[in-house]
Amino acid sequence: MGPRRRLARRPAAVRLQAWRHGVSAEAIYVRGVTSATVHVARLAGWFLLLACVALILGATLGQSQTGLHSVNLRPGHSIWLELHDVDGRIGLVNVVGNVALFAPLGFLLVSALGDNVRRAMIGGALLSATIECLQYQIGRAADIDDVLLNASGALVGAIIAVVAAWSWRWLGRLSIWFGLRG
Repeated sequence: MGPRRRLARRPAAVRLQAWRHGVSAEAIYVRGVTSATVHVARLAGWFLLLACVALILGATLGQSQTGLHSVNLRPGHSIWLELHDVDGRIGLVNVVGNVALFAPLGFLLVSALGDNVRRAMIGGALLSATIECLQYQIGRAADIDDVLLNASGALVGAIIAVVAAWSWRWLGRLSIWFGLRG
């Protein structure tokens, strides 16, 4: 019996367990994943997501107050000013840093909520907008460009997560087809 036919013939209990935990039946059957393993993995994912949010809040709100109580609602304005300043490298570090700060959040949101890139980007944008409002309340500058860059970072992380998950599934199927597992 070929590997494809073996994958199609799964016991009903395995298919039900896979459906309940949101994984494929072949992951449970071939890789020996139990419901306890799936539960522990999901808890670890949610813990990492909460730790990521706490680190982002600490990095963005834990800095010293500057006394600037300003708002920039013109998209792209502060990015242009920073990149065309005397030392554009500082602006580049700020732009890349804002994107990189939220990339792990996008990755973990996709891992926790399923393969939905749009939800991960919206979640990153909502967290960033909340942070900007809090920054304004504590006497710091609030900038729409930070929200856009942070949402872009969440989008990049979400895309990386979807591509990684797809690659992992594809490589797992290849190993099953070529008889390397199970």
